Amino acid sequence: MFCLLSAAPLIFLSVLWLPAEIKEFVQLQHAPAPAAMSDYYRYREARLHEMRYVFLLYALSAAAAGGLWFIVAGVLTWRGELAIWSVTAIAGGCIAQFMHAWVLPGKESTAPYIFLLDVPAGIAVIAVIGTVSILASRFLRKPAAQ
Repeated sequence: MFCLLSAAPLIFLSVLWLPAEIKEFVQLQHAPAPAAMSDYYRYREARLHEMRYVFLLYALSAAAAGGLWFIVAGVLTWRGELAIWSVTAIAGGCIAQFMHAWVLPGKESTAPYIFLLDVPAGIAVIAVIGTVSILASRFLRKPAAQ
């Protein structure tokens, strides 16, 4: 539940940015490229690669958020919960790593950077704990007496 509550602001903000990123992605793919500017080609390819990674993070985040709601509802088996906690850990870690590239050295203590780095990293840590606890409860449980 904590993961959902802490991720809600990030989900809300990222959903607001998604249409603009889709528009930019489409424009970059169809943008006319002057033949004499090799720097433009490098920038464009780097930006397209970055945007593909961002869309992957959107997909992972949506799967994690939806899956966490299923965990809260209690409708998943232990394998489903394990998969959702794993996806959530991967998504949180990848988002924190991606946002780390945007942080300027010496500015890590300001509120926006804490929000962009520490919240996804915290979600990843909690998800790893959830994954380990599901595995531990499944495989370390005492066998039933027969």
